[in-house]
Amino acid sequence: MKGSDLISMLVFLGVNGVQDLRKREIFLIPTLLYGFFLVWQFLLEGESAGELLVSCIPGILLLAMSLTVEGSVGLGDVWVLLVMGIRLGLFLTLGILWTALLLIGCFFFLFLHVRGKDRKQDRKQNQKKIVLPLVPFLFLAMLIWGIIWII
Repeated sequence: MKGSDLISMLVFLGVNGVQDLRKREIFLIPTLLYGFFLVWQFLLEGESAGELLVSCIPGILLLAMSLTVEGSVGLGDVWVLLVMGIRLGLFLTLGILWTALLLIGCFFFLFLHVRGKDRKQDRKQNQKKIVLPLVPFLFLAMLIWGIIWII
């Protein structure tokens, strides 16, 4: 990972992460334009279309999951992961995604533990679906990987 990769992805994930927290959506047009730019840059550097497709595997798998389990994963998350794959490559993207999912699991556990103490009796009456945005956790995971990379 180059320093420019780290900075550009932190800005990209930070901006989209704030938007995801606020409105449960990402900036779609800038994300798509950035993705097309990265594809163009990828191909100009002489990389093959096969390598491009391999780097998109995490996003493609997330798209399949999104289509299979309706509403659990938004298409904005898919677009963000596709762009990450193009910019960072398959293995780094998988590592960041794994870290983000681990962070979500820890956050969810703590959230339920703290919330559960206050509302044990309301739990049966008030079964709400809890929705967590993925992009802010991708940002935190990217930040962790960046700190590890710098050290």
